[in-house]
Amino acid sequence: MAVIDSQQNDLSGRYRWIPWIFVGFFLVVFTVNGIFIYLATTSWVGLVTENPYDRGLNYNEVLAAKAAQDQLGWTHDLSFQRTDDAGGTAAGVLTLTLGRKDGATLNDATVKAVVERPGRFSQAFTLYLDQTGEGRYAAGVNLPLPGQWHVRLVAQKGADSYRAAETFYVEPK
Repeated sequence: MAVIDSQQNDLSGRYRWIPWIFVGFFLVVFTVNGIFIYLATTSWVGLVTENPYDRGLNYNEVLAAKAAQDQLGWTHDLSFQRTDDAGGTAAGVLTLTLGRKDGATLNDATVKAVVERPGRFSQAFTLYLDQTGEGRYAAGVNLPLPGQWHVRLVAQKGADSYRAAETFYVEPK
């Protein structure tokens, strides 16, 4: 009997740290989950549409607007031409060329562009592009940072409306 008791005491002393492995494992899991919860609640929510629930309920209207836009056959070409690098910002000109399906240019439209840096809602702003001739519309823009920028365009001429989205990249200097 004495031999058995000494073996049990030896085993319990040698493996006493095993329960602490489980405690350590769960501490790591809770810490990582806490970090993920913090990042999820303090970062960008991911919404790109105001009132997404209402838009989803009226999705047939969205499809009808898309079909009407396709019937118009308007085309666009968007470009950003960098003109200066002033103190870490990227200054330049955002130019949009609008055309019709027959190849003619589209003049006398009202053009609005919402420019935003993906993942950073605080850097979203609206521009109204002025017509510069031959279906071209332009506006000067001073982007706070170089990198990828997303533009949502809305061109309106009379009752006709055209919507498009483009992404462009501004190289750092």
